[in-house]
Amino acid sequence: MLTQNHPRSSEPTGLVILLWLAGGLVTVGQPAKAEPHVEASLHVPPAEAYVLGDEVPLLWRFTNRSSDPLAMLWEGCCRLNGKLDVRAADESLEVLPPGASTFHTYSKAETLPPDQTVEFQSRLADWVSLPRGGEFELAGRYTGVLPIQTPQVPDGVALWRGTATAAPTQIQLLDVADYLAQRPGREQRRQLALRLPPPAGGAP
Repeated sequence: MLTQNHPRSSEPTGLVILLWLAGGLVTVGQPAKAEPHVEASLHVPPAEAYVLGDEVPLLWRFTNRSSDPLAMLWEGCCRLNGKLDVRAADESLEVLPPGASTFHTYSKAETLPPDQTVEFQSRLADWVSLPRGGEFELAGRYTGVLPIQTPQVPDGVALWRGTATAAPTQIQLLDVADYLAQRPGREQRRQLALRLPPPAGGAP
């Protein structure tokens, strides 16, 4: 009688194994969740001239293209999350190593609202020490939260652990000698602008 009951007890076991295998196949077949899409860009505010040694502002802008808020760490100058690539003509310039900025600030958790752009201010000198004047190309990349970082963020806000690459932007820095040599021309242009008649309908 024990042998008669043995086949019945094995049937549920075989069914459980089949269901377990099927469940595993379904789990494996599910697509991985896509990484939240964040765009980054670099901006240098326009100015009449930037001279070598000036405090040149460098703005980082992040746009959260996902439908949910995302948290990131803004470091401002430590160059752990952010990296700046600087080129002059075809030459790559050496940027400052992580943590060597003279204007040190601690990382701060920030929230990127969905489908909005958030701007953070820094200085060019926080990222690179330029040895001379000239035309430079700046490109950057930024990782929202590194694996070793555990920022305190509001409940329900996911961490952005991806990396965004900022397209290159251009900046021209003048040596002091070049700036002084160009000063008469700038003054003439300013005087000409002052003498121009106001636009039609504008204030006299």
